[in-house]
Amino acid sequence: MKYNIGLITENKAVIPEYMDQIKSVFGDGITINPYSIEDKSAYAPKKVSIFLVSAHTSKNYKEVEKKLPNDAVVIPVLLSFSNHDILQLKTYPKGMKAIFTNVSKRMAEECIVTLYQMGINHIDLMPYYPGGDYPNNIELAITPGELDIIPNGIKKIIDIGRRQISANTMAELALKIRKQSVLSTKKFLDYSQNQYNTFDSLSTLVSNYDKLYQKFISLVNSVEKGVIVLDEKLNVFDCNQLAIHILKQKKALIIGKPISNSNLLNVVERSKKMEYSIQENFKIDNNTIHADIRPILKGGRFLGSLITLECVNKENVSVDFKRGYIARYQFSDIVGRSVILGNIKKLANKMANTESSILITGESGTGKELFASSIHNSSNRKNGPFVAINCAAIPESLLESELFGYSEGAFTGAKRGGKKGLLEIANGGTVFFDEIEGMSLNVQLKLLRVIQEREIMPVGGNYVIPIDIRIISASNKNLLELMNEGKFRNDLYYRICTLPLNLPPLRDREGDVLILIEEFKSLLNTDFEMTDSAKKIMLNYRWPGNIRELRNAVEYLSLFDDEIIEEYQLPAPMLDSMLNYENNLHTEEKDIEFHILKHLNNAPCGRGNLQSLLLEDNIQITEANLRSIMKSLKDRDLINSGVGRTGSSITDKGKIEYENKVNRIK
Repeated sequence: MKYNIGLITENKAVIPEYMDQIKSVFGDGITINPYSIEDKSAYAPKKVSIFLVSAHTSKNYKEVEKKLPNDAVVIPVLLSFSNHDILQLKTYPKGMKAIFTNVSKRMAEECIVTLYQMGINHIDLMPYYPGGDYPNNIELAITPGELDIIPNGIKKIIDIGRRQISANTMAELALKIRKQSVLSTKKFLDYSQNQYNTFDSLSTLVSNYDKLYQKFISLVNSVEKGVIVLDEKLNVFDCNQLAIHILKQKKALIIGKPISNSNLLNVVERSKKMEYSIQENFKIDNNTIHADIRPILKGGRFLGSLITLECVNKENVSVDFKRGYIARYQFSDIVGRSVILGNIKKLANKMANTESSILITGESGTGKELFASSIHNSSNRKNGPFVAINCAAIPESLLESELFGYSEGAFTGAKRGGKKGLLEIANGGTVFFDEIEGMSLNVQLKLLRVIQEREIMPVGGNYVIPIDIRIISASNKNLLELMNEGKFRNDLYYRICTLPLNLPPLRDREGDVLILIEEFKSLLNTDFEMTDSAKKIMLNYRWPGNIRELRNAVEYLSLFDDEIIEEYQLPAPMLDSMLNYENNLHTEEKDIEFHILKHLNNAPCGRGNLQSLLLEDNIQITEANLRSIMKSLKDRDLINSGVGRTGSSITDKGKIEYENKVNRIK
């Protein structure tokens, strides 16, 4: 995602330098809209909402500030000098007198203040500018690149170069536009290390930010309520999964944006205005939601809001939230624009409106749980629990008691009072049996009875419990083959496969690979581009691990911290696959070359006739590919291109090559 920011300066001349500095850190992930007081552009209306401002000390800035949007976020630009140039000043003794030359008195004074803030306070600096005076005994002049205005008679000149936007300012910008991944890139570290900085260590700043953010994420995800954190503009900074479930929205669509629920937003705005907590109930669909909104204040300044949400009108819903029995995905979370995926999503959406059992099949990593979760959230059972069970992950000895529960004293070590089974917990909702082929024949038989009778008997119990559940199953195996081998019950298969849904592998989803790469980059908070050759390899790769493998690949590439990913940086399986692909392609081209030389050895021939002759050899080739191969043959002096209707002909060298090929075949 590209971010638009404004850059407001006093002088127009510094804009290109500042833009280059920003680009050196953020690359093409940011669009800069420059404005200056000098050319009056700073007074014009502006469409961006985040501004870097280096003109905040200008006497005219108050007027510029009035032209900014009401919700504008302003980041004052702090300036710094190069590390190498500043170190020269450290060599001078304390009390040394020097002039600091710049184009105006104010700019000279600003630079002196910057140096003092950086700890260079052992030299007694006096501002000098065109038309200004300085003591006669001064022998040292320091300047930020303004060598032409240094007065005559100065014996020693130190050019410390122009001031740069400080790394601290770059870090603040990265956090404001939610591109904190930039802070750990080589580009940012190189930029910060090139500056003389005695402020808080940037590496410590970045490290502490990462640690605090991870602790924050862990904290909000451990809370048994929906949690939303808003920034000072009442945009969503972050939230946990339960909040997403309660609001029935996709996380990627609300981060960085205002809350879309008008009832909740009104309460938040009241809390901000009155500066105290508010508890209030409001409706989402048929559910009553209890909201607790607390303003975050520091020194009288509003920094944001903390919101907790809880569903209060259905006891079972609240319990299910606490236990985590919720469907975390919706159809909008299934990313891709391919026709085949679109058709599958439409079909699954129709299935959601029924109560029939669904069997989802497809290769590993194609998104079976995403579809199961989305079907539940689009069904009439969306307010009920969604219980996902991986049949292959639970040992056979435990699976039965996990599914059906057990009564007190059912076996040694049984919990006092017994335990509810997952099927009972799912009452009123959906059960998702993932990798159902991992279920033993004994448990398969008991599940069959549950489907038929709609009741369960806990292990060790002598009573039945009626249940109302919908069953969605998934497998990456061929269940029909397992049935023939006696490893899966025929009667159970036809019970769970009322509605079959076969998911396409990623290699069949034309155009979705690059879209998914962008999605995963956003989710992983990373930013890089790929060369055309790297993209080609990704597009030609077969993706045996499907979407899961693609996500892993994006996470792997993010570790390089490079703006551009080259072909050689791709995971080894992709490079090996490309090598095999090119070898096969090379072999195929050599075979076509042999047939071309064979026909031209018989008689000269034009491309059209040659294409027909190759078709008789069962070789289908496009005119463009044929032209490319014939050009290669001509470049190697194996054929001559004819003029007009003459057609191409074989050369003497080509005849030798053809005869050698024939002999090798013999």
